[in-house]
Amino acid sequence: MGFCFSIGSIDKNIIYILIGGFFKFFMHMFFEDILASELTDHPIILSLSISIGLSLSIIPLIIYKIKNKEMICGKNNKEKENEKELVYHDLYDEIVYGKYKWILFSCIIDYSQLFVINTFCASCSTHMWIFDILFISLFSHIIFDFKLYKHHNISIAVIIIIGVFLDIYLSNYIFNNKGYVLSMIIKFISEIFLCLGFVIDKYIMEIKFCSPFEICFYHGFFGVIVSLILLSFSVPINLDNFIEFFEYPTFKKFYALIICMFVQLVYNLFILVVIKNTTTCHVLIIFVIAQFSPYIQAFTGDNKIQNYFILIISFLIIFLSSLIFNEIIEVNCFGLQLNTKKNISIRARTERLSEDSESENDNNNEDIKNINNDQ
Repeated sequence: MGFCFSIGSIDKNIIYILIGGFFKFFMHMFFEDILASELTDHPIILSLSISIGLSLSIIPLIIYKIKNKEMICGKNNKEKENEKELVYHDLYDEIVYGKYKWILFSCIIDYSQLFVINTFCASCSTHMWIFDILFISLFSHIIFDFKLYKHHNISIAVIIIIGVFLDIYLSNYIFNNKGYVLSMIIKFISEIFLCLGFVIDKYIMEIKFCSPFEICFYHGFFGVIVSLILLSFSVPINLDNFIEFFEYPTFKKFYALIICMFVQLVYNLFILVVIKNTTTCHVLIIFVIAQFSPYIQAFTGDNKIQNYFILIISFLIIFLSSLIFNEIIEVNCFGLQLNTKKNISIRARTERLSEDSESENDNNNEDIKNINNDQ
């Protein structure tokens, strides 16, 4: 059994994944109640506070720009001295052209799913995030030609099956209420757009040379503008009575807004950094760690020990599957380890060495023949 699992591809980026996941986990555990009590009935105020929080990423963005200014200036000086560098600069400009159209597309997707979740799905307790790994994989395949192998497919199936089982056990699938069914459908569609947004963000950072701080800032800036526009006519259509919210200001409301801004800023920055430095699919590990808290809060009742046992076993399986999917852990049986990036790379290197060795042997044999012919 000790040889069944082994460590796969792991580097320092695992730190960002763990910090992002556990940060959200603790925020859920200790601050979810106050956020729900103060902001759930005010979806636009909630969206506005989240957007303001994301906009604060302009601070690390400025620091990032300052630190890279000297490097960019040095590169520009070299480009003036070297004609080849100018060609590279033209190519760089051509690649970056259209970056802001992609950023606008990403902002629309991000705010739309945020607004829809806050407005129509606040009371929906069904956990649709378990399907994210399927849609992230699908969009990654379409945009980045991400290939799915046996260990990927099995991990996806296990995560979805266990996740659906937990929701059935918690009675989170309610089909006798049309309003609730509609909110489940909306939440499911929203998760699809969330996954698309993550893959688009990866494309912008990888192909259009955009930093995570820049994307986070534009998401927030766009959200602030749209939220303020929506607030201007939200009261007449009974979308968000923000006048009532600000009419009786309390410390609890102010505290909820500050916590919401801070949590979303840190959480989103960690997600974007992980997407940039690894793959979009690594975000699933953050989700698994972060979502453990809502399940803990939901698993209460008479059979608490039994419920927690089921929860812990189920989440260990989901967490292990997410690690296997992202090849942080390899399963060395049933051929599941054959098509990991690590083993594919090893095979390619072995084949290349073998080809070089055969080529060298052929050259040596040819030299021996030539010597014999000369004699």
